[in-house]
Amino acid sequence: MHINDLTILIGVITLGFILWNLWVSIRIVKYLNENNVKAKIAHQRGKIFSFLPIYKKITVEQNGKVGSLYRLFFISFILFALFLLIGITLVAL
Repeated sequence: MHINDLTILIGVITLGFILWNLWVSIRIVKYLNENNVKAKIAHQRGKIFSFLPIYKKITVEQNGKVGSLYRLFFISFILFALFLLIGITLVAL
């Protein structure tokens, strides 16, 4: 595989993780709104990070454990960051 093809593939994978993270964020905000917490879909300025502890607290109170969206958010965010760094490294070569 040529380096440009690999860079494009990494970029597409990174975009996929961004979209997955956005989908999870929307689901978290929807869950919070359904549980009487005023939350808006505001990925800008890292607002979702202020909603994560609230989501965690509510799901623990309701189910006795942290909701799965909490874990999915961090998995998708870490994978996005990892693939972004790989992509940046490939472009710099």
